[in-house]
Amino acid sequence: MIVKTKEKVFKIILAILLATNMMLSPVYATNDEVAASVEPRFNNVFSATLTLGFDANNIAYCGLTLSPYSHCTGFDGMMRLLDSNGTLLKSWAVSDYVEPYSVEKTWQCEEGKTYTVTFQGYAYGTGSMYDEINLSVTDTCE
Repeated sequence: MIVKTKEKVFKIILAILLATNMMLSPVYATNDEVAASVEPRFNNVFSATLTLGFDANNIAYCGLTLSPYSHCTGFDGMMRLLDSNGTLLKSWAVSDYVEPYSVEKTWQCEEGKTYTVTFQGYAYGTGSMYDEINLSVTDTCE
């Protein structure tokens, strides 16, 4: 009887620990920028970061940086800026094939409005392997 009770207690504690670990998620932000990043260790890049920041003149800075493995040959895709209703304000075809892989685009915004920048694209490597990358970040122009 005591062994079965210990097993039940152990299973309950284990279930609580697993549930707690699944609820934890990291938050990432730097200075006045909000960032979304992916670091699941793809085939060609080990991290991809999308940022959205605003300056004192209400200019939105939409940035994308990829940290490649040595066999990565570049990336391309679409960066989009949307308003809080999901209306497309601007889209940019972006690509970079010279390290460091990074692009930045700007757009005049309105103070107090919320914006979302997204990136959907691919990072290429030697051979036929590619990584599909989808990122999104939202912030308010203040």
